[in-house]
Amino acid sequence: MVAVSCRFCLVFALFFVWSMSFAGGAAMAQSTIPPRDRLRGIERRPPFSDADKYVQQLVDEKANSVTLGAMLGNGQVFFPTDDAPPHARMTPDYLPTVLSKLNARDISPLCWVVFNIQDVRRSVDQFELSKKYPQWKMKFLTDLSGSGREAVGMCVVSSPYIQQHAKLLKQVAQFDLDGLFFDGFYFNGLPNRQQVGCVCDDCRKAFKQDTGLDLPTKVDWTDMTFKRWVRWRNQRLLKTARYFQKEIHSVNPKISCTFNYNIWPFARKGWETAIPMWRIDDFGVSQHGYTGRFSEKWMMLGFKCRIGRDINPMQTDLWRTGQMSAACGNVKDFDWYRLETLTHILAGLSFGITSWHSDLAGPAEFTAEIHEQVAKRERYFSRKHLADVAVLCSQNTHDFAGYAPDSPMPGGDYRDGLIGTWMALDAEHVPFEFVFDNQLDAKSLSAYRTLILPGTAALSAKSIGMIKGWVKQGGELITTGPTGVMDEWGRMLDTPSLQSEFGIDVSKPASVDVGQGKVTHCPADPGMIYAREHDATAAKSLSKLIPASSRTLSVEAPPSVSAHVFENPNDASQRWVQLLNVSHMAPGGDGGFRGVDRPSVEVRPMVADEEDGKQRRACGAPLVPAKNLVIRLRDGKVKAAHLGVSGQKLTVDADGAVHVPTLDLHEVVVIDLK
Repeated sequence: MVAVSCRFCLVFALFFVWSMSFAGGAAMAQSTIPPRDRLRGIERRPPFSDADKYVQQLVDEKANSVTLGAMLGNGQVFFPTDDAPPHARMTPDYLPTVLSKLNARDISPLCWVVFNIQDVRRSVDQFELSKKYPQWKMKFLTDLSGSGREAVGMCVVSSPYIQQHAKLLKQVAQFDLDGLFFDGFYFNGLPNRQQVGCVCDDCRKAFKQDTGLDLPTKVDWTDMTFKRWVRWRNQRLLKTARYFQKEIHSVNPKISCTFNYNIWPFARKGWETAIPMWRIDDFGVSQHGYTGRFSEKWMMLGFKCRIGRDINPMQTDLWRTGQMSAACGNVKDFDWYRLETLTHILAGLSFGITSWHSDLAGPAEFTAEIHEQVAKRERYFSRKHLADVAVLCSQNTHDFAGYAPDSPMPGGDYRDGLIGTWMALDAEHVPFEFVFDNQLDAKSLSAYRTLILPGTAALSAKSIGMIKGWVKQGGELITTGPTGVMDEWGRMLDTPSLQSEFGIDVSKPASVDVGQGKVTHCPADPGMIYAREHDATAAKSLSKLIPASSRTLSVEAPPSVSAHVFENPNDASQRWVQLLNVSHMAPGGDGGFRGVDRPSVEVRPMVADEEDGKQRRACGAPLVPAKNLVIRLRDGKVKAAHLGVSGQKLTVDADGAVHVPTLDLHEVVVIDLK
């Protein structure tokens, strides 16, 4: 065993998803993009409007997709039915008329629907469905917030309300739609989201039938029954989602179904929601990627793009509100608002996911300008992301180690370590993908050459066995912190799995050859160190641990440049390198984030302007162009390269290095291989 000194063996690699292209030059017809992949989407869902004006505004804004509404989250609907109360201003022919006009203009129509409850912000009395079906309301385990505020919601995992709601959804699916977006996809009540369900009589019976156990009566992370209930909720939530999708497809097979995951680290999105961090391939997932806090802007946007895409690489989207206050707070800075909005949309495109937004401030010309910038790049949208490094995002560690008393990796530490690893590998331009607990099998692992386990305390014997087999076949395993000291339920092991399987003492740095592969262990969690200290040494230390054979791409650029490489899905000899410059959100690569629920650090320039005699700080830092970038690919000799947006030809050295003179906000480097 050879010791390795690595306080900072960082553990993640950021590289984003991209691939789903068009061949050819400038603007392509909108119809060349499958509906779910259209990149100029707007949320606009009034219960009534002038249909011609509604559609014409979208045309003027150069949108190619719109999410309208068939219902509200309080239970009211915008179409005639006996199964839900109508909105007071519902017009029977409104939806079919608008949909007909949208399809005639080749604007893809999607529809907002509710999964459980939404749009209830003040009182439980706002929720119409609980009045119509009081016997199927949720019951809550406990009021975690301690506020005593009442909450309400429907039991969507065990009660007959599931079939009743599916009946309503099937009526929506009979409209001429391309997709449904499910909001309210969680297992909490509103307006007090901290109340956790469900412990109704139907859930009591279902839990007993599935597990043989009685429902828990309190939150107790030392109680195995409670932990079984936590996982049971994850499974039942997904079961209902799949049931809804199956019923919808029985009347309209073409409709895509997307569920609003919007998982942690923020907006109180922890275990309480029951939304699992697992790989999902059979329905779409959505994330929210914005925040009003400057110190979290790039972290929130980039991390949500990364984790959302990897939960479902083929169908992920990213939403943000169009309200100026979400970008600028109380400062009316239209230039910053434009820059942040454009960054959001181009970030989605850069990661291989679709971005959309609600109505933007300003005239239709402003929205059209944003969409024109996207249209210039749409032909380079791809989902064939190229990465040979994987980073485990462990729901088991987040929950069962994160909340366990005296845990070696409490929840705050694990979240900071995971986010910090992403931040560090992004700054080092290392392509990677998140994998999840349900992907620790031979087939999933075979797609990668390097696997990083950042502070992954909770691992099952089966998972560690699969990982060991993968290492023996030539895999490079990097572990940090107290990896493998618990089983998958967060119970301390007498002998940690790294010691029993690889002979590694988790308290000491080590490097061990195992078969044709290698295991490297760092006792500290460098991701957590990087998040909390932003020590560039940590990022570089981890980057050096990842072998060159695992790097699909290397980039010489400032840490504020996020780089991702994709294969042209129509031409395997062409690569698209997506370059996104976020220097305005993370000056010098540091936005100021120092951990979840921890004080941030002010890193942006203190710029102020005079307005009404008051000093005001500008919303963000300036965008600083990156100069003299150098790109190298691992998997082929470069024949030629050019910039996809501007068309500029690029210099290619004899060794294949591609030189990019200047990067403003975003570019696509198109590389042809020999």
